[in-house]
Amino acid sequence: MRHGLNVPGIPSIGGRKGLWLPSSSGGGSGPGPTLLPLHSRIVYFGDSITANRGFPGYADWTQYLTRGRLFGRAIGSNGLGPTGWNQGVVGNITDQLLARISNVIAESPKVVVVKVGTNDIGANGRTVGQITPNLRSIYDQLIAAGAKVVACTVIPCVPFTTQQEATRVALNAWIMSQTDVTVVDTASAITNPATQLQADGKHPNGAGAQLMAALVAPKVASLVVSTDILYAPPTAPAENLFANPFFAGGTTTATSWTFFQNSNGLTKAASKTTLDGNDAQKIVMSGVATANSADNLSQNITPAGGLAGDQFEAWMEVLVNKCTGITGIALAAGTNTSGFTAMSILAQDATTLTVPFRGVLRAPPSALVANGGTLNPRLSFLPALGATVDAEFVITRAGYRKVPATQ
Repeated sequence: MRHGLNVPGIPSIGGRKGLWLPSSSGGGSGPGPTLLPLHSRIVYFGDSITANRGFPGYADWTQYLTRGRLFGRAIGSNGLGPTGWNQGVVGNITDQLLARISNVIAESPKVVVVKVGTNDIGANGRTVGQITPNLRSIYDQLIAAGAKVVACTVIPCVPFTTQQEATRVALNAWIMSQTDVTVVDTASAITNPATQLQADGKHPNGAGAQLMAALVAPKVASLVVSTDILYAPPTAPAENLFANPFFAGGTTTATSWTFFQNSNGLTKAASKTTLDGNDAQKIVMSGVATANSADNLSQNITPAGGLAGDQFEAWMEVLVNKCTGITGIALAAGTNTSGFTAMSILAQDATTLTVPFRGVLRAPPSALVANGGTLNPRLSFLPALGATVDAEFVITRAGYRKVPATQ
C-alpha cells in the first residue's frame, strides 16, 4: 500500500493524505457555465483502457470518486457492441468508435468521457493527421447529440517506437488544444510505467487507474450541480427503500442490516463507528484467506407493488482505510430474479493502491423479471485465495431506489 497521494484539492483523513473529492470540487478547462442536474447519464467511450481489461479501471474509479453524481445504465449489448455506461471495446481504434457511436447516442448521455488513440498509433501506425479528423468527428457528433464531452489524452505505452511516441505526444497536444470539450491530461498520471502499468506496458494497473481517475473525476464532477448523490441525515426521502440508511442503532451491526460471513478462514469484526459525525458501519478483516468467498453487508427489501421490468439501483459511501489481500469491494443492486450488476473497485494488485480512499459506490440498476419478490442489495468484500488480509472499511449513507422511468 502507498500513502500520501498528492491530489490537488483533495483533503486529508485524520492527518493523512487521502484520495477522494471534497464536497465542492473545482472545475477545469472546458466549455459552458451551465451545470447538469444530479443523476445525469454518463457513458465512457473508448478501447480496452476504458473496458477495464478484466478488473476495475479508471472509469470505475472515476464513478466512485465523483461520489455517485452521474447515472450509468447497466452494461448490455445490442449485437453491435456494448451498451450502457461503459462502452469500451478491446482493440478499438477511432474508426470503430465512429462506427458504433450510435450506441452511445442511444443512451442519451449528458456526459461522455472519450479515451482512445493507443491502437491507432500502435497497431495501425497512424499519423496525427489521420487520427484527429476521426476524434473531431466523435466530439462533434456527441456535442450535437447534447452531451458534454470529456476528452482524455493517450497514456504512455512502453512498446511504442520512437516515432509512435512522437505521434502520441503530438496527438495529446492536439487534444489539449480543443476548446469546446473538457480536456483531461490523463497521460500525465502515468509517471512511472513500471509501477503504474500492467506487465504488457500498455494498460494501467490498479495504481494507474486510480491516478488517472484522480484527474478525470474532478473534471467530470465539475459538470454537475450537486456535490454528491447522498441523502443527508437524519432523514431520507420516501424514495429511499433502505431501512436505516444511516446505519443507526445496533451494537456490532447497525439495525436492519446483516453482515453475512462466509467460511474463508478470515477473522472478521463488525462494529459501530462514526464518519464526519454521522453513524457508520465498520468492517475489519484479517488473517489468511483459505477461500475466495466474499463476506457481505446486506439488507432484504420488499418494495410495494414491484413489477417485472422495474429497475432498482443502490449506492453507499465507502471509506477504505486498508485493503491488503482484498481483490474486490463491489456493490450490487441485485434482485433475486435478474442476477447482479455491480460497481466494483480494487483489483488483484490492491497493494499498489494509495490508501485511504473514499467515495460513493453506485451500482448500475438491476431489473425485476417477475412481479413482486424480495430484493437483496449487498456490499461484498472479496479476499484473494491464500492472501494475508489486512482490511478496514467504513460504510455510511446508503441509498436504494426504484429508478424513475424518465432517468
